[in-house]
Amino acid sequence: MGDSHHHRREHVRRTRSGDVVPVRDAQVKNRGRATLPNSARRPDGLMDLAAPEEDVDVDHIVFAFEHPEWTSKGFTRESHRPWKEEGIPPEIAEGWHNAGYPAEEATRWRAMYDNGDVLPVTDAEKYMAEGITPADARDHHRLGETAEERIAWMLLPVRRHDISSWKNAGCETAAEVQQYLDLGFTRPQEVIFVQRFGESEAREWFSAGVDAHTATRFRSLLREGFTVTDIAAVIRMDRMDDESQMAWIRSRVPVDQIEGFSLKGYGPRAAASQIRKGETADTAPDLHRGEPVPGKAWRELKTSFEKLASAENCTMNVASERRRWDRRSVTVTITNNSDPSDTRTFKFVFSDTGRFLQGKSDIKRKTRTVPSKAAFMRLHFGE
Repeated sequence: MGDSHHHRREHVRRTRSGDVVPVRDAQVKNRGRATLPNSARRPDGLMDLAAPEEDVDVDHIVFAFEHPEWTSKGFTRESHRPWKEEGIPPEIAEGWHNAGYPAEEATRWRAMYDNGDVLPVTDAEKYMAEGITPADARDHHRLGETAEERIAWMLLPVRRHDISSWKNAGCETAAEVQQYLDLGFTRPQEVIFVQRFGESEAREWFSAGVDAHTATRFRSLLREGFTVTDIAAVIRMDRMDDESQMAWIRSRVPVDQIEGFSLKGYGPRAAASQIRKGETADTAPDLHRGEPVPGKAWRELKTSFEKLASAENCTMNVASERRRWDRRSVTVTITNNSDPSDTRTFKFVFSDTGRFLQGKSDIKRKTRTVPSKAAFMRLHFGE
């Protein structure tokens, strides 16, 4: 009995300093030799397990056995919890964790709303470097396959809702859009214009201040011998309609003479005729002859109003103003001399050459706008 007791091996362990100390039986029972699967025996399965001469944390071993996908990425039971609670997979969590970010920061960088996947930290840091917020990154997530593609689109000086239009116009990359922007083409629809006309001509139109839509309408004039410069000079004249612009361009009246001739009541053909006679806008006779607008239409209307005012003991007043290029408004008021509150007002729009464009009055049941002098005369004078 005594010998057997004498020869019983003491349970001991060696400390880091080399001392040998006894170990209680209870500790030995919890730290017995463990049989592990091959995957757990590998360094990438258990990572930093204690060295053989140190105490073994069984809880760590169990976690490594149950979750090698986390321990192989450097996580322990404790450190993996916040990442798992946020639904971030180990392969994504590893990058964020190694870069020094907490799980709370990583979860802000979900690719989509409604709990989408968290972006890899390498992608998120690319957005951060450009000052792009997580919300903006999510809004633009469908712009490209990679973070670099999305960022390139986001950094373009174009409106976000126009990006799909640029793509529909044939620009597959942000770099292609930037090329058009560098040429001065700032709208998606202008890409089609460039593709149709060619870069050289398109650049000429835009350098002259003419947009794609307008250039398309006037381009036929190039075949008549006019230059983009000739055409653009007239187009830039304020609010003149296409028909008038076309006529003035074809008249070949110098641009700096057009306004002067218009103010004197000349249209393109009449002005060109004056130039052939050696006249200029300054020397040509004024066709108004003291009237607000030249021409037969106004003279006939004026005569009718004068008869009305005379027959009803009224006073007639006429005022006019130029509303825009080749447009002049004329207002006629008929006031009852016996009752000044009884006033009727008639408003007209004429072209500079005196062509009747529209007329209306404030008389009850007759306030509608009519597009011709004949219709106006029938409505108000029964003629």
